[in-house]
Amino acid sequence: MWLLRTFCLIVIGNKAVNCSWNNKLLMKKLFEDDKYNNQVRPVLDTSTVINMTMLLYVAQVLDMDERRQTLKTNLWMTLNWRDEYLQWDPEDFGNLKMIKIPSNLVWMPDIVLYDNADTAYLPFLRDKIIVLYHNGTCNWASPIIVKSHCRLNVMNFPFDEQSCKMKFGPWQHDGTEIVMLGQGDDSVFNSDGEWDMIGMNASSNIQSYPDAPGIPYTDVVYTLFFRRRSMYYVFNLVLPCILISSTTVLCFLLPVDSGEKISLTITVLLSLTVFLLLIAESMPPSSEVPIIGKYYAATMLLVSISMAMTIIVLNLHYRGPMYSRVPKWAKIFFLKYLAKVVCIRIPKATSVSRDSFLRNSDISDESGSLMEMVLLDGQLEGSPINGLRKLKKNISKLSPCCSEHVALLRMLLQEVKKVTRRFEQEDTDEHMRNEWKQIAMVMDRVFMIIYLCCTFMTMWLIMNKIPQS
Repeated sequence: MWLLRTFCLIVIGNKAVNCSWNNKLLMKKLFEDDKYNNQVRPVLDTSTVINMTMLLYVAQVLDMDERRQTLKTNLWMTLNWRDEYLQWDPEDFGNLKMIKIPSNLVWMPDIVLYDNADTAYLPFLRDKIIVLYHNGTCNWASPIIVKSHCRLNVMNFPFDEQSCKMKFGPWQHDGTEIVMLGQGDDSVFNSDGEWDMIGMNASSNIQSYPDAPGIPYTDVVYTLFFRRRSMYYVFNLVLPCILISSTTVLCFLLPVDSGEKISLTITVLLSLTVFLLLIAESMPPSSEVPIIGKYYAATMLLVSISMAMTIIVLNLHYRGPMYSRVPKWAKIFFLKYLAKVVCIRIPKATSVSRDSFLRNSDISDESGSLMEMVLLDGQLEGSPINGLRKLKKNISKLSPCCSEHVALLRMLLQEVKKVTRRFEQEDTDEHMRNEWKQIAMVMDRVFMIIYLCCTFMTMWLIMNKIPQS
């Protein structure tokens, strides 16, 4: 066993030494004879076109800035082309078929990102490793981070899907020198928690530019398709808006006498304004309004309308004798029919007659006679002659000791009549105020139903605009 181990180590060491020696011989043959110039396009015939294949793998979305319309991604890029000067026979170098060398030693195409949004065009092809095969095939592969322009459509935010284009191609080598072919794959994509990649395609194009008219240039355009994960925005923006707008319903249920109906509505309106400003900060300054912005604007409009409704209710509630009486048609329409529709029970007004008051009063006969004289107010107003006759008759029924106080009783009668009129006027005013308050209560309930219907209709319209994925 010891001899076998020693023999294996010797064989492996010899192979490693031979491989290293073959690599050195190959590097000397390829680069040390000053036959290779990495500044010249590697073709034996200048009319030969280099077919360059580009493979692009999207690993992760690092940042998608809606306001600046930029996309920062982590890419795995692979370039394949054939260098006609870098070829050898594997049998001459110990069956060595490939070698890994620095990219600075060989010719590299001037591939750039046309949609670059970074501060500079970085030479990402240099200072990397190239796998060189014996037939001259060069394989350059490396991860890179690029920042590109991407026109984002935020109309459906936060339920949007975005498509971003990346255009790669040579800057100086035209279509007679390099032809670009592209392929793409999203199998290595790792979501950042906000965006999911739903597709990717590549297309090769030939285009002429204003600075070189008539000269065709080839490029590869990669189109990346993303879908936003909307649950974060639903939980942090949409759900608070729904809860805040639902608070407006409490404004209609709040009693008018509390004096807090208007302040509650204003508080809800200010809260919605704060959330709308948060959305505006992240959106690009354009004329496109996202779905969530439309929902907030519609909700703010409904809250403003509810404030106007509340003012109408307050106006009706605090109407009194200084205003006109409640019209008869309003009593029939609001208190008789509409109140039943909105499930509000209006209590019937009750009044106590004078006769029942006398019957239920615990007073003496003499006091009863005086009370009758006091209650002659309505009769005196209706027929003064009959009223005086009845007054004399009642006075004659009094005892002789009380007849000398007739003048005093007459004065007392006048004062009691004034007090009676005052109480009757107060009862009338209170009845008028109660009628206006009842109408205000019915209107408050009607406005609440209208607000709820408008709210649900708004939510239904907004949900229909959400794209179905």
